Amino acid sequence: MAVDMDKLLRQAFDQIAKEEYENRPVEIPEHKFSLRFHWKMHKLFRMSGAGKKEGVGKTGGSPMELFRPIRSKRKMAAIALLILMLVGGTTIAAEPFIRWLQNFYIEQNEDHVVVQNNELDESVEHTKENFRKYRLTEIPEGYSLESEIYEDEFQRYKLTYSNTSKDILFLKQTWQDDEQPEKLTSNAKALKNVGVSGFSGYFAEDDGIGSLIISNGVYKLVLSGPFSEEELVELTSKLELVD
Repeated sequence: MAVDMDKLLRQAFDQIAKEEYENRPVEIPEHKFSLRFHWKMHKLFRMSGAGKKEGVGKTGGSPMELFRPIRSKRKMAAIALLILMLVGGTTIAAEPFIRWLQNFYIEQNEDHVVVQNNELDESVEHTKENFRKYRLTEIPEGYSLESEIYEDEFQRYKLTYSNTSKDILFLKQTWQDDEQPEKLTSNAKALKNVGVSGFSGYFAEDDGIGSLIISNGVYKLVLSGPFSEEELVELTSKLELVD
């Protein structure tokens, strides 16, 4: 015996609609205005009556003035901003917070930060021949060098260290004016100022992963891994140029 699915669906929808109709609210409570509201309206209408007695214009002092077209651009802008804040508060809150700190350009979003330093030391010409690499003279116990990558075309250098637990420590180095800013995940906590061994920058942390973004005006370095601010600063103090 074939089953008519369309018929069954119609019956099911009819049954749902019937139940919803039978369970609809029968009595709707009457809205009552507060005493404060009545008092404000009383004052408003008194002002309206006084305006008429004193010969104020046709609509002067009348509640109907509230419905007149708004001609002031400033008032219109204020009302538009108020509406935007009321209906789009979530969107506004999600917009990035951009600031300048010690010549660092920082765009702090809800889930990541973008850091770029614009203070450059122009005493060194940024060419392939002049690029010198930094390395850690000491690495955390249990870690060993996993990979070393140098992008000759863009002069970007990256070292990756790991341990048996698959924890990763990154060291990335670029010219200070590299057009690619650093993007780091962040729990939106305030960035901390950091200064060590001629470098200055910021520390950010997200879910146990610390990131140190530092610069000496020539190079920008990022040291990132499951370490605290103090541990990363200690590692940075042991950087050295190798070539």
